[in-house]
Order: sequence, then structure tokens, then C-alpha cells
Amino acid sequence: MISARAYHSLFMHNMCIRPTPEELEDFGTPDFTIYNVEVDYSGRSVTENTRAAYPIEFIPNAKIPCVGPHPKNIILLACDAFGVLPPVSKLTLAQTMYYFISGYTAIVAGTEDGVTEPTATFSACFGAAFIMMHPTKYASMLAEKMQRHGSTAWLVNTGWAGRSYGVGSRMKLGYMRAIIDAIHDGWKDKDVYNGTLKKLAALFQKNFCNFADYEVGGDSNLMQEILNAGPLIQ
Repeated sequence: MISARAYHSLFMHNMCIRPTPEELEDFGTPDFTIYNVEVDYSGRSVTENTRAAYPIEFIPNAKIPCVGPHPKNIILLACDAFGVLPPVSKLTLAQTMYYFISGYTAIVAGTEDGVTEPTATFSACFGAAFIMMHPTKYASMLAEKMQRHGSTAWLVNTGWAGRSYGVGSRMKLGYMRAIIDAIHDGWKDKDVYNGTLKKLAALFQKNFCNFADYEVGGDSNLMQEILNAGPLIQ
């Protein structure tokens, strides 16, 4: 089974596409995937970035069939090797479209041949090579579905923090999992959350009453702007 990617091989295998003996003989030196052999996971002679494909039934806790409701949370992943993006950002609808169309991530040393330092890369809709229509068409489709089903989007940085690759530190996997879990789960009892939220907001308002009658810097309007920046209980 000759292909550049493991998932290409799986697709061809399922479609019963087979090279002829003549094609194999004249192929030369292939970049290929071999089925049913032992894999040397420590070997890096071919590539440091390996992919594999296998049936979903091989995962013990997989949900079969793999169909669920419309997502309430949409997570855009970005491996920021420059150490600038925060670990997680809650996006507005417009921001979601911006980062979805941008499709930003970074290529770091060891993932591709010739890469020795972090390089920003942008792939529209996180898959520019595979889309048929203009990226804005897919962005508008995503926006329409998000509005229809009340979905919220998040940008999660799986890359580096503190400073760039080589100096800063990589986001820890445990932290990333905790962030994803918090996005999906939040407070289990929404009524308790809303009640606690209003209680804390009221405490903020009560405390700030001690300062509400004072002017800030001689500007009578500035204090009102400060008050408006505080929590509003509805």
C-alpha cells in the first residue's frame, strides 16, 4: 500500500485500490505505509511526525455510532511557538470567524525537514489544501450553525508560554486537559452557579459604595465610568 500518509492508505484500502505489479516495479523509492508489521516508535530515520489510522472500534470507550448532538462548545487549537497567545481565550462570533479563516499554528524544529526555528503557518479553515470553496463560505456556514445552536468558541493554545520555543516552557498536557474539561463541564448545577455569581456581584457593589461619592482626578464623569465597569446584576 503506497501513499504519503497513513490515512491515505486506509482510504485506499477501504476503496480496494491496489497498485499493479508493473506500477510497483517502476515506482522507484516510495514514501510508503506498510500494513501489519511491527512499528518501531523510537525510529526517526524517516520522519519525526508520524500518523496512524485504525478502526474506531479499537478504542474501548468509544461511542458507537460516533454521532452526537450539535456541539455547545467549539475549540480551535493553535500551537503557538512564540509564547504570546494565552492558554485559553473565549471568542466572540466575529473573533471565531477571524481565527477560523486564519487557521494559525506554528511549525517547530523536528516536525518537518529543514525547520530549525519556529515558523508561523496559516491554513485557512485549518485545512486549506482540502477545501473546495472560498474560506469565507465555510466561515459563514460555521457562524450560521453556531448562532442556530447557541455554540461558543474557544481558542486553546497547546504551544509555549513565558517566551518562545527553546526558551519558554511548553503548555503541560495536564493543564490542557483541565482547560478542555472546564470548557465542557463548568459548574454542574447552573442554578447554583448563577446564584453564587449574583451573590459575589452584590458584594462587589456593596464594597464600592464606600468610594462612589468621590471624584477621581477632578473629573465627575470618570467615577460613573468606573461604576459602569463593575458587575451589573440583572
